[in-house]
Amino acid sequence: RTKSFHIQKIISIKKSKLEQYTQEHEACAEGLKTHDEGTAALKQSRAEKETIIRKEIEEYEALVKKREQIKKRLVTVESAYTEIQSTMENTNKQRKKDKAQIEKNEKELEDLHKLPEKNQREIEDCNKKLESLEVSKVTLNEELEKQQAELTKTTAPLTEKRLKLSDELVGLKEKVNTAKGEVQVFESQLKILKQAETTESRKYETLKSSYEQSQKSLEEKVTRVDELKESIPRMKTEIASKSAEVDKMVKEERNLSMQCNKLRTEINERSSVMQAQRSNNKVLDFLMRMKMEGKIPGILGRLGDLGGIDAKYDIAISTACGRLDNIVTDNYETASAAIGALKEYNVGRATFITLDKIEHHRREASSRINTPENVPRLYDLVKVEDDRVRT
Repeated sequence: RTKSFHIQKIISIKKSKLEQYTQEHEACAEGLKTHDEGTAALKQSRAEKETIIRKEIEEYEALVKKREQIKKRLVTVESAYTEIQSTMENTNKQRKKDKAQIEKNEKELEDLHKLPEKNQREIEDCNKKLESLEVSKVTLNEELEKQQAELTKTTAPLTEKRLKLSDELVGLKEKVNTAKGEVQVFESQLKILKQAETTESRKYETLKSSYEQSQKSLEEKVTRVDELKESIPRMKTEIASKSAEVDKMVKEERNLSMQCNKLRTEINERSSVMQAQRSNNKVLDFLMRMKMEGKIPGILGRLGDLGGIDAKYDIAISTACGRLDNIVTDNYETASAAIGALKEYNVGRATFITLDKIEHHRREASSRINTPENVPRLYDLVKVEDDRVRT
């Protein structure tokens, strides 16, 4: 009964730890949800900024279009100015020609007094037209300078604002990328917690089944002992024949005791392993974050996470392979960089397996061997997604 009480106490402790893991899992999920909300807010802010930028770009393009229209108008004005210049030149030529004609016909104009007066009026009209064209030219030049100054004044703040918004957009993109990285880290942590929860649940079910069988067997043995005690008066003559049976029961009880001790030892070992895993998870999370950030891309992950095996072989693989917590890297340089980062940030320590140092074992690892009754090796039962880590 004392042993049963101890087993019940152990199971109660395991249930408490399982509830603790469940709470940690829920807290992690809540944190992930908070980060998702933060990411959504950043995305919304980014969309608003992009809308403002698009609006400013449209205004800028409208101003550019207006500037093109002004340029076209300027071309028209310059064309008119050129035409006026040509007219002025033609007028001057005509005036000179008329003047020459007047000088040539001075003798004839003596008899024709009205003709010189008419020519004089034409000259005066041409001079007035020339003066008017000069004034128009000055006015058009002033308007051109004014339009150019207005265009420069209008586009300068818009250009500056557009550059400022572009810088803000770059900053928002960096924040979004940072938030995505944090989300990936939390997803990795959540996956690890789910795996730990599944493993512990399986262990709990196994221990529970073993305990129930032991309890049932113990009750049967106790009942049997009671029956034997009641039948002692009339079974004295059979003591000799029943002694062997009693010895057998004692042996079975001893075996049950050994099984209980073995279960207790296994539970203690699992507790120690779980404590070690908490420390290793901190190191593993740090290294995987360095990998996702692209600082140490050659890290492949924890050896035990790179392959899978049927649940019924969990204990066997854990016992046979003591390096499941080792970190696998593609080469020695990556492992050295990871060790340097762990020291620099004082995260902890880790043991590494570099694939370039064990590549010569690939041929041996890939070959099949003959076993008694063709029993498969644990190695052959492990399933991996990346064939590089099979060695």
